[in-house]
Amino acid sequence: MRTDLENRLAYPTKIWNLKVSTRTQGHPKPVITGDWLSLVEEKSLRVGDRIVLTREVDEEDGVSYEIRTAHEIFKCWAPVI
Repeated sequence: MRTDLENRLAYPTKIWNLKVSTRTQGHPKPVITGDWLSLVEEKSLRVGDRIVLTREVDEEDGVSYEIRTAHEIFKCWAPVI
C-alpha cells in the first residue's frame, strides 16, 4: 500500500489467550488449550508445521510469550503471518 511506503507500516497483530497444562491422566505431557483451535484455523496450520513458543521476561510488564509458526514448502520453512 502507498501509506506503507510514504507514512508508516501497519501490520496485523492478535493476542491469543492460550493455556498450558499437564494432563493428570494418560500421558503426562503438556497440552495447549484456550484459543489454540482459533490460532490453528487462522494460520491454516497442518500436521508437520513448525511452532515456536518464546518466553520473554520484562521487569515492567512481566512475562510475555511469542508464537511463531511456519509451513514447510519445498524443503524450506516459510513463516506463517
